[in-house]
Amino acid sequence: MSSKSYDLDFDNQFIPCEKYDSKKSYKMKRGYYPGVLTIGKNIVYLENRNGNSNVKYKQAYTLEATYKLIKDKGIKINRSRMGCGSFTQDVVQMVEKHSQLFYIRAQRCPELTAQIKTVTKWVRANIGFKEVEICSIDYKPFGKDKS
Repeated sequence: MSSKSYDLDFDNQFIPCEKYDSKKSYKMKRGYYPGVLTIGKNIVYLENRNGNSNVKYKQAYTLEATYKLIKDKGIKINRSRMGCGSFTQDVVQMVEKHSQLFYIRAQRCPELTAQIKTVTKWVRANIGFKEVEICSIDYKPFGKDKS
């Protein structure tokens, strides 16, 4: 078994279509909204959803099935990366259990916004061809720390 570990990416991708069983999405078009998990350019798990399914719908279940499949194949996950549709307590706990590191874009909320407003030290950085200012904060969503 290899000691190499991989990065897992998760996203829901709207696919418009006019099939008889497709549903209207929040984009006001008919289609499907599958959950797609990839390692590099390889699709490792694909789960179909109708167009009007919320991206958070049964996402922890989908991830649990994916992580089990990956583990059963002897594949180790270093980092898991997801958008703000994955920013729920059950998903964060699932990802934390199966990844060395993870990146989930936090949804804006009053608590997080207030904490960001207190930051006084910002650092200039280049991301691609764009110069931005970044900072780092300790943020514990979903209540108090377990320790």
